[in-house]
Amino acid sequence: MRDSSKVSTFARSETMKMALTTVKERLFITYLNLSTMAYVIGEDCVACGTCIDECPVGAISEGDIYSINPDECTECGTCADACPSGAISL
Repeated sequence: MRDSSKVSTFARSETMKMALTTVKERLFITYLNLSTMAYVIGEDCVACGTCIDECPVGAISEGDIYSINPDECTECGTCADACPSGAISL
């Protein structure tokens, strides 16, 4: 004769494992989708340097064409708000 409490506990633990796996998968997919979103500097950039001074994490590189490092960008939007030519967007 089986102990029904052990079977019930096992079934609940397996259900919890499946639910946690699903939650982990969803969080990981969300992380991947969010981590690829970073601000970018478009062709309207006039290389004035305003965005570099405003970026709190130093994610913007100076050059003929300014660029934002997506690995460093925290998506705060400070650069886009400061850009006088409106060249920075998500």
